Amino acid sequence: MNRMKKMITLILVGLLSLTLFACNPAEKDSGNTDADSVSAPTGEDLQPKTTELTYNQEGEEQKSPATLFYREHYSFYLADDGWKHDFEKQDGIETDTWIFESNDLIRFHVSIFPNQDRDAAVAFMTSAHPDLTMEEGENDWFFGTDIKSMTQTGYRMVAFGDKLYGFHYDIPLEAGEGAGVLIEAMGNTLSCI
Repeated sequence: MNRMKKMITLILVGLLSLTLFACNPAEKDSGNTDADSVSAPTGEDLQPKTTELTYNQEGEEQKSPATLFYREHYSFYLADDGWKHDFEKQDGIETDTWIFESNDLIRFHVSIFPNQDRDAAVAFMTSAHPDLTMEEGENDWFFGTDIKSMTQTGYRMVAFGDKLYGFHYDIPLEAGEGAGVLIEAMGNTLSCI
């Protein structure tokens, strides 16, 4: 029995060592001790992994726990409850999409536009409603409402390097005071690294 416990302990210690080694490849001994060979922390390392999003919903302050979503060159805080992720690339534009699990009509996107053509980016983000007039709101957001299709559209853009990053959504009008304000709170945390 003791021999079995020792074997299990050795196996667990070995697995733990392998896991730690795999998670920290920067700590491998390369034989080089120069200070300039140490990698700089990435953008993901510089931001807290979790936070609490604060927003007003129907006049009441709400708080939602959120976790950092990090992708090469951008990050934002994603509310912890109820989102599934999808990715697509269309005409050179990479788009991450999050769909609310209990209502697939509620979704938002982060699109990466390879050049800083703001007009082309806006046309892409509002393509479902090309005749919609967008009005400027707070925190660099633009909003529009399409009464005919009963939808609300919003977007904000962040420039970084030679690219534009667009955080945008198109949701049912009745979801504007609920999911819409939560989506905007997430979009306000979009940053480029």
